[in-house]
Amino acid sequence: MKFFTSDMHFNHTNVITYCLRNFRTVDEMNEALIKNWNDVVKEDDTVFHLGDFCFRGEVRPEEWIKKLNGRIVFIKGNHDDRSLSIIRSIEVKFANMKVLLIHDPDHAPLLSDYHLVLCGHVHRNWKFKIGMGGVPFINVGVDVWNYRPVKIDEVIDLTNKLKRI
Repeated sequence: MKFFTSDMHFNHTNVITYCLRNFRTVDEMNEALIKNWNDVVKEDDTVFHLGDFCFRGEVRPEEWIKKLNGRIVFIKGNHDDRSLSIIRSIEVKFANMKVLLIHDPDHAPLLSDYHLVLCGHVHRNWKFKIGMGGVPFINVGVDVWNYRPVKIDEVIDLTNKLKRI
């Protein structure tokens, strides 16, 4: 199974306030994010993480990765450590669609080549929108998906609904 997510911000205390996350402490947030991830992602699944995995600091990204199920493909976010990822965007195909995976939707190139853009970075600002040329954008960030990765089936379902709008 394929999953998509963004903006975990492991160990980032201030993201709780900035994004109105319903956690009292950063440890509580970290534990919930790990539990929610592992509840849906199995060992043989692939997760595309679209940036801002963890806050730079005393806990290295590798320590968080060890706690999570699945294989993770990282796309660089504006808060990611250099050691984590150098991929700025990636193009994938699924459900006969050409899909752009990118952290910041404002950095998406000309969209005429894509059927869909999956992104993060915007936290609670929006879950989806229709971009230039009618291309749907879906925010796969944890702040709008109950603090868990999103199954590919959910992305396809939402994309089909957006195409009918």
